[in-house]
Amino acid sequence: MMIGSASSGRPLARLSGRRKSLVFPVSRNGSPFQFDVERWKSCAPFAQIGEAFPFSGRGLRRKQSQSAPFQIQHSSGFTELEGAVLSEIHHRLNHTAFKVRRAFQTSPSIEWSGSAGAVYPAIRRLVEIGFIESSPITTGKKGSHLSLTGQGLAALEDWICDPARATSVGVDPFRLRAGLWSTLDPARRTDALLELKQTVGEEMARLKAGLDDLDPVERARSQWSIELQAMRLCWLEKLTGKPSEK
Repeated sequence: MMIGSASSGRPLARLSGRRKSLVFPVSRNGSPFQFDVERWKSCAPFAQIGEAFPFSGRGLRRKQSQSAPFQIQHSSGFTELEGAVLSEIHHRLNHTAFKVRRAFQTSPSIEWSGSAGAVYPAIRRLVEIGFIESSPITTGKKGSHLSLTGQGLAALEDWICDPARATSVGVDPFRLRAGLWSTLDPARRTDALLELKQTVGEEMARLKAGLDDLDPVERARSQWSIELQAMRLCWLEKLTGKPSEK
């Protein structure tokens, strides 16, 4: 069996033998090499790669983009994304997979909204491990009603109270760039910092304007986001030496 490129249709690898090995035509040294899929799938270090590139009889298929930092596992065995899914169901009363995914899509965080495609697989896994109970909806639109089991609620509370995960600096795009603005030439740096200050101010205004429409859980998150943006603005003012108009 040949596995082809979705864009060109040219074969990338062929399926060989009962153990489902992939034979790629070219390796680094220019010779073919064989890749044992079954053995690879059983290797713990490659578990996340195996999750992202599952193997089927028709070859390798790429899942929807997932944000890798949210795949870091909590000590209880589930990820930050899965913890957020449990919270959406239990605290924000999004009792269908569609509503949970929609909550991710509308998140003010680019990283969370970009991970919406991982919600359905996460829900399936949480059902399989007994953290979520899924029951058919018998009235109105078809679908499944989601709720947390006792085990799921206990795991969620442990996740909420995990100090190491809660205090991690996490994925902060501002922090990632904080030491890099000084490497730009003066003109480019000045323009970048001014644009950043304007964008931060606009984001703070947007967050404040939407506070009254939020439930208590999401309101607390937005209030924290406003404080975070205020700290960012303070940092930028130190770099530019010019206070922003407030």
